[in-house]
Amino acid sequence: MKKTFKKIISYICLITLIFSLSGCSQFVDLVGNGNGYYEQISVTMSLQKQMIFCDTGETLSQEPQPIEVGFFVENSAQTLSTTGAANKVKRSVVLIDISTSGQLSSGSGVLANIKGDLNENEYYIITCHHVISSGGAITVCVPDTFGRNDGDLDYDENYKFTGYIGAGKAVDEQNSVCLVGGDRDGDIALLKLKVGDRKDKYGEAVSIQTATFPNPNTISVEYGEEVFAIGNPTGRLPMTYLHGYVSYLDRRIALDSVGIMSNLIQHDCAITHGNSGGGLFNMKGQLIGITNAGVSDQPGLSYAIPYYDSTEYGFMAIIEQLIKNNNQVNYGYVAGRWELGVTVTDAENDVEGSTLIVKSIVPNSNAVGVLQEGDYITEVEFLGVKYPITSMTSFANTVFIAREYLQTTSQSSEIKFTIQRAQ
Repeated sequence: MKKTFKKIISYICLITLIFSLSGCSQFVDLVGNGNGYYEQISVTMSLQKQMIFCDTGETLSQEPQPIEVGFFVENSAQTLSTTGAANKVKRSVVLIDISTSGQLSSGSGVLANIKGDLNENEYYIITCHHVISSGGAITVCVPDTFGRNDGDLDYDENYKFTGYIGAGKAVDEQNSVCLVGGDRDGDIALLKLKVGDRKDKYGEAVSIQTATFPNPNTISVEYGEEVFAIGNPTGRLPMTYLHGYVSYLDRRIALDSVGIMSNLIQHDCAITHGNSGGGLFNMKGQLIGITNAGVSDQPGLSYAIPYYDSTEYGFMAIIEQLIKNNNQVNYGYVAGRWELGVTVTDAENDVEGSTLIVKSIVPNSNAVGVLQEGDYITEVEFLGVKYPITSMTSFANTVFIAREYLQTTSQSSEIKFTIQRAQ
């Protein structure tokens, strides 16, 4: 085990971590006050495999029926002009607003043509997990038939849908927008849009345009390939077209709201706050990625979660599990993920040399009652090895080491935190 751990540690040293990310990976910054009295304490928490995205505490009275999931692919799509490809998909990308405790954050989502547990006039929306993870009141603005969106003159308000995430599964599903499931590690979430018999302002049935997928068996995203993104930069400019090229494949970076991701498409479409969850498309107008990050002071460094990835972290594989594991009482999840139970961020002020502060505790996780919002983490001990924590980078390295080990064993393990807690 020590040899395995040394290999992992050596591997970590080779990782180039990119922080200074734009707001599309984290919407609300929690700032430490830097004042007052802090007491150093040590707490120990058990690490176990995450079972569900959000546990309602209820149980099914009967086993759920198996769901057949299918992705509608285009096997013979032709390469289009820039304007042709853009117009093919521009109405498939939606604006998403989330309001939580008076804080408003914005993102994007993609209406996708997926076969699953849908009724007539229902659709799936793919977005990023960090866009919806805070829960709260959700508003989805779908482009109307004239290609207008919220804020545009004469936008058809009948294309605006609302809901709530976190009131409880049965309550959530009564809304026109509800959560199907989410996966923090893969940074993918799935929403359901219920159009029903809604009419537009002309009395016609509301029309929905969905994105299509390339054939997963034949797709080849290539270095230098021309691509474009559609999203909602600044949170108030929906349907914005962004053009660029694939800069690198299978890029490994660390994201403050997710952790280390190792399979991303790097591209140079300018991704800023509000674009997260939008679509990255090839020049056939096919969805090949979900945009999820950009570097704030480097507009040419952006990232997307790939569709084509054959591993469990390609968004196609994640969505399939979210749909299959969604049931009457619990949201969909990806089985077997290791869940730490906290989200953290860098604070402006440091305590005992650390700027890493606990932002929130995941409900029903093992961190409840162990860590608290506002705790400064100064050291983590795992399998007898102590890791000083001074920033997001050092914490991401440590969590990655733990997860790499835990993925190879069926046993639960303990992790010890040394923290500074305000008194």
